[in-house]
Amino acid sequence: MTKLLLSTAMFFPRMEDEWIELTSDLEFDGYEIMPQDITECKFEYYKDLKTKIGNKKIYSFHFPLVLMGFFHNPYPKAIKTGRKIMEDLIKSAREVEAKDIVIHSGASKIEEHKKTTIENIKYLSNIAENEEIYIDLENTKRGDCNTPKKLIKKINLINKDYLVPMLDVTEAKESDEEPVDFVKKLPQLRHIHLSDHKNETPHLPLGSGDILWEEFFKSLKDNSFEGNLVLELSYRYLMNNPKKKLEQSINFIKDHLQ
Repeated sequence: MTKLLLSTAMFFPRMEDEWIELTSDLEFDGYEIMPQDITECKFEYYKDLKTKIGNKKIYSFHFPLVLMGFFHNPYPKAIKTGRKIMEDLIKSAREVEAKDIVIHSGASKIEEHKKTTIENIKYLSNIAENEEIYIDLENTKRGDCNTPKKLIKKINLINKDYLVPMLDVTEAKESDEEPVDFVKKLPQLRHIHLSDHKNETPHLPLGSGDILWEEFFKSLKDNSFEGNLVLELSYRYLMNNPKKKLEQSINFIKDHLQ
Protein backbone atom coordinates (compact mmCIF):
# COMPACT_ATOMS: atom_id res chain seq x y z
CA MET A 1 0.00 0.00 0.00
CA THR A 2 1.32 3.44 -0.95
CA LYS A 3 2.38 5.60 2.00
CA LEU A 4 2.49 9.41 2.04
CA LEU A 5 5.48 10.67 4.02
CA LEU A 6 6.84 14.08 4.96
CA SER A 7 10.59 14.65 4.82
CA THR A 8 11.85 16.48 7.90
CA ALA A 9 14.44 18.13 5.63
CA MET A 10 11.63 20.56 4.77
CA PHE A 11 11.42 21.80 8.34
CA PHE A 12 15.02 23.03 8.70
CA PRO A 13 16.02 24.85 10.89
CA ARG A 14 13.13 23.92 13.19
CA MET A 15 13.75 21.51 16.06
CA GLU A 16 11.61 18.38 16.42
CA ASP A 17 9.07 19.85 18.85
CA GLU A 18 8.30 22.58 16.31
CA TRP A 19 7.84 20.32 13.30
CA ILE A 20 5.82 17.81 15.29
CA GLU A 21 3.46 20.61 16.31
CA LEU A 22 3.37 21.97 12.75
CA THR A 23 2.31 18.61 11.29
CA SER A 24 0.18 17.31 14.16
CA ASP A 25 -3.21 17.72 12.46
CA LEU A 26 -2.18 17.07 8.85
CA GLU A 27 -3.29 13.91 7.05
CA PHE A 28 -0.28 11.78 6.14
CA ASP A 29 1.19 8.42 7.13
CA GLY A 30 4.57 9.24 8.61
CA TYR A 31 8.01 10.76 8.25
CA GLU A 32 11.30 10.45 6.47
CA ILE A 33 13.96 11.67 8.89
CA MET A 34 16.81 13.85 7.69
CA PRO A 35 19.19 14.12 10.68
CA GLN A 36 20.65 17.61 11.05
CA ASP A 37 23.26 16.66 13.63
CA ILE A 38 25.31 13.57 14.41
CA THR A 39 23.36 13.07 17.66
CA GLU A 40 20.21 12.58 15.56
CA CYS A 41 21.75 9.48 13.99
CA LYS A 42 21.81 7.61 17.31
CA PHE A 43 19.01 5.22 18.25
CA GLU A 44 18.65 6.73 21.73
CA TYR A 45 17.28 9.90 20.12
CA TYR A 46 14.48 7.88 18.51
CA LYS A 47 13.43 6.16 21.70
CA ASP A 48 12.17 9.58 22.77
CA LEU A 49 11.09 10.86 19.34
CA LYS A 50 8.82 7.94 18.51
CA THR A 51 6.75 8.65 21.61
CA LYS A 52 6.49 12.35 20.70
CA ILE A 53 5.09 11.68 17.21
CA GLY A 54 2.23 9.59 18.58
CA ASN A 55 0.37 7.55 15.98
CA LYS A 56 2.63 8.66 13.15
CA LYS A 57 5.46 6.33 12.09
CA ILE A 58 8.99 6.86 10.86
CA TYR A 59 9.23 4.90 7.61
CA SER A 60 12.61 6.00 6.30
CA PHE A 61 15.83 7.88 6.93
CA HIS A 62 17.99 9.99 4.66
CA PHE A 63 21.74 9.81 5.20
CA PRO A 64 22.35 13.30 6.63
CA LEU A 65 23.54 15.69 3.95
CA VAL A 66 25.32 17.74 6.60
CA LEU A 67 27.53 14.68 7.26
CA MET A 68 27.84 13.51 3.66
CA GLY A 69 31.56 14.24 3.58
CA PHE A 70 32.11 11.21 5.79
CA PHE A 71 30.54 9.04 3.07
CA HIS A 72 33.14 10.04 0.47
CA ASN A 73 36.27 10.98 2.43
CA PRO A 74 39.12 8.43 2.01
CA TYR A 75 40.95 9.65 5.13
CA PRO A 76 41.08 6.58 7.45
CA LYS A 77 39.65 8.36 10.50
CA ALA A 78 36.85 9.81 8.37
CA ILE A 79 36.02 6.35 7.02
CA LYS A 80 35.79 5.05 10.59
CA THR A 81 33.51 7.93 11.59
CA GLY A 82 31.36 7.48 8.48
CA ARG A 83 30.83 3.80 9.19
CA LYS A 84 29.89 4.57 12.79
CA ILE A 85 27.23 6.95 11.44
CA MET A 86 25.97 4.16 9.15
CA GLU A 87 25.83 1.68 12.02
CA ASP A 88 23.93 4.21 14.15
CA LEU A 89 21.42 4.83 11.35
CA ILE A 90 20.78 1.10 11.01
CA LYS A 91 20.23 0.84 14.77
CA SER A 92 17.87 3.83 14.63
CA ALA A 93 15.94 2.32 11.72
CA ARG A 94 15.62 -0.91 13.68
CA GLU A 95 14.41 1.03 16.75
CA VAL A 96 11.49 2.57 14.80
CA GLU A 97 11.01 -0.34 12.34
CA ALA A 98 11.88 1.81 9.32
CA LYS A 99 12.73 -0.14 6.17
CA ASP A 100 14.44 2.43 3.93
CA ILE A 101 17.59 4.57 4.09
CA VAL A 102 18.21 7.05 1.26
CA ILE A 103 21.74 7.76 0.06
CA HIS A 104 23.47 9.77 -2.67
CA SER A 105 26.28 8.33 -4.77
CA GLY A 106 28.38 11.51 -4.73
CA ALA A 107 29.63 13.80 -7.47
CA SER A 108 33.38 13.79 -6.97
CA LYS A 109 35.57 12.89 -9.94
CA ILE A 110 38.54 12.11 -7.68
CA GLU A 111 39.22 8.38 -7.89
CA GLU A 112 39.97 7.98 -4.17
CA HIS A 113 36.62 9.58 -3.32
CA LYS A 114 34.73 7.43 -5.84
CA LYS A 115 36.36 4.26 -4.52
CA THR A 116 35.57 5.17 -0.91
CA THR A 117 31.95 5.91 -1.82
CA ILE A 118 31.48 2.51 -3.46
CA GLU A 119 33.08 0.71 -0.51
CA ASN A 120 30.84 2.59 1.90
CA ILE A 121 27.71 1.78 -0.10
CA LYS A 122 28.74 -1.87 0.03
CA TYR A 123 29.34 -1.65 3.78
CA LEU A 124 26.01 0.03 4.45
CA SER A 125 24.17 -2.43 2.18
CA ASN A 126 25.72 -5.38 4.00
CA ILE A 127 24.70 -4.26 7.48
CA ALA A 128 21.28 -3.19 6.21
CA GLU A 129 20.63 -6.60 4.71
CA ASN A 130 20.96 -8.18 8.15
CA GLU A 131 17.97 -6.09 9.26
CA GLU A 132 16.08 -6.37 5.93
CA ILE A 133 16.42 -2.61 5.40
CA TYR A 134 16.62 -1.27 1.86
CA ILE A 135 19.29 1.20 0.79
CA ASP A 136 17.65 3.54 -1.73
CA LEU A 137 20.19 5.02 -4.15
CA GLU A 138 18.86 8.38 -5.31
CA ASN A 139 19.21 9.87 -8.77
CA THR A 140 21.02 13.20 -8.55
CA LYS A 141 21.84 15.97 -11.00
CA ARG A 142 25.53 15.75 -10.20
CA GLY A 143 27.39 12.46 -10.37
CA ASP A 144 26.91 9.17 -12.15
CA CYS A 145 23.28 8.35 -11.28
CA ASN A 146 21.39 11.06 -13.17
CA THR A 147 19.57 8.79 -15.66
CA PRO A 148 17.73 5.47 -15.24
CA LYS A 149 20.45 3.69 -17.21
CA LYS A 150 23.28 5.10 -15.10
CA LEU A 151 21.42 4.43 -11.87
CA ILE A 152 20.95 0.77 -12.77
CA LYS A 153 24.56 0.53 -13.94
CA LYS A 154 25.79 1.74 -10.53
CA ILE A 155 23.52 -0.66 -8.66
CA ASN A 156 24.60 -3.60 -10.83
CA LEU A 157 28.24 -2.66 -10.27
CA ILE A 158 27.85 -2.75 -6.49
CA ASN A 159 25.58 -5.82 -6.69
CA LYS A 160 23.89 -5.94 -3.28
CA ASP A 161 20.45 -7.46 -2.79
CA TYR A 162 19.11 -4.64 -0.60
CA LEU A 163 20.50 -1.81 -2.73
CA VAL A 164 17.69 -0.46 -4.92
CA PRO A 165 17.06 2.59 -7.13
CA MET A 166 14.88 5.46 -6.03
CA LEU A 167 13.54 8.55 -7.77
CA ASP A 168 13.64 12.23 -6.91
CA VAL A 169 11.40 13.87 -9.50
CA THR A 170 13.03 17.30 -9.22
CA GLU A 171 16.51 15.83 -9.59
CA ALA A 172 15.27 14.08 -12.74
CA LYS A 173 14.13 17.40 -14.19
CA GLU A 174 17.43 19.01 -13.15
CA SER A 175 19.14 16.32 -15.24
CA ASP A 176 16.89 17.03 -18.27
CA GLU A 177 15.11 13.72 -17.74
CA GLU A 178 11.37 13.12 -17.42
CA PRO A 179 10.38 11.55 -14.07
CA VAL A 180 7.91 9.28 -15.82
CA ASP A 181 10.80 7.62 -17.67
CA PHE A 182 12.32 6.55 -14.34
CA VAL A 183 9.00 4.99 -13.32
CA LYS A 184 8.71 3.11 -16.61
CA LYS A 185 12.32 1.91 -16.68
CA LEU A 186 12.73 1.10 -12.98
CA PRO A 187 9.89 -1.27 -12.04
CA GLN A 188 11.61 -2.03 -8.71
CA LEU A 189 11.04 1.52 -7.41
CA ARG A 190 9.81 1.57 -3.81
CA HIS A 191 10.68 5.13 -2.72
CA ILE A 192 10.04 8.48 -4.47
CA HIS A 193 10.72 12.11 -3.47
CA LEU A 194 8.08 14.54 -4.69
CA SER A 195 8.44 18.26 -5.38
CA ASP A 196 7.89 20.48 -8.39
CA HIS A 197 10.34 22.21 -10.72
CA LYS A 198 10.21 25.24 -13.00
CA ASN A 199 12.77 27.26 -14.94
CA GLU A 200 15.70 25.58 -13.18
CA THR A 201 14.13 26.23 -9.75
CA PRO A 202 13.96 22.93 -7.80
CA HIS A 203 11.87 21.55 -4.95
CA LEU A 204 8.82 23.78 -5.43
CA PRO A 205 5.39 23.11 -3.90
CA LEU A 206 3.47 20.59 -5.98
CA GLY A 207 1.41 22.05 -8.82
CA SER A 208 3.49 25.23 -9.09
CA GLY A 209 6.00 23.95 -11.64
CA ASP A 210 6.21 22.24 -15.01
CA ILE A 211 6.24 18.55 -14.06
CA LEU A 212 3.58 16.56 -15.93
CA TRP A 213 1.83 15.24 -12.85
CA GLU A 214 -1.15 13.63 -14.56
CA GLU A 215 1.16 11.52 -16.68
CA PHE A 216 3.43 10.82 -13.71
CA PHE A 217 0.72 9.50 -11.40
CA LYS A 218 -0.81 7.50 -14.25
CA SER A 219 2.55 5.78 -14.74
CA LEU A 220 2.63 4.92 -11.01
CA LYS A 221 -0.77 3.27 -11.33
CA ASP A 222 0.18 1.50 -14.56
CA ASN A 223 3.28 0.10 -12.84
CA SER A 224 1.36 -0.90 -9.67
CA PHE A 225 3.54 1.29 -7.46
CA GLU A 226 3.00 0.55 -3.76
CA GLY A 227 5.94 2.24 -2.08
CA ASN A 228 6.63 5.49 -0.26
CA LEU A 229 5.79 8.89 -1.72
CA VAL A 230 7.83 11.45 0.20
CA LEU A 231 6.97 15.14 0.04
CA GLU A 232 10.32 16.96 0.01
CA LEU A 233 10.01 20.69 -0.67
CA SER A 234 12.83 23.15 -0.16
CA TYR A 235 12.75 24.47 3.39
CA ARG A 236 12.78 27.99 1.92
CA TYR A 237 9.14 27.62 0.84
CA LEU A 238 8.04 26.70 4.34
CA MET A 239 9.51 29.68 6.17
CA ASN A 240 6.16 31.48 5.83
CA ASN A 241 2.65 29.94 5.98
CA PRO A 242 4.13 26.43 6.22
CA LYS A 243 0.95 24.61 7.21
CA LYS A 244 -1.04 26.01 4.29
CA LYS A 245 1.68 25.05 1.81
CA LEU A 246 2.00 21.56 3.28
CA GLU A 247 -1.75 21.04 3.13
CA GLN A 248 -1.85 22.15 -0.51
CA SER A 249 0.86 19.68 -1.55
CA ILE A 250 -0.58 16.85 0.54
CA ASN A 251 -4.02 17.37 -1.00
CA PHE A 252 -2.43 17.57 -4.45
CA ILE A 253 -0.91 14.11 -3.97
CA LYS A 254 -4.09 12.62 -2.56
CA ASP A 255 -6.21 14.01 -5.39
CA HIS A 256 -3.88 12.42 -7.96
CA LEU A 257 -3.85 9.06 -6.18
CA GLN A 258 -7.64 8.70 -6.38
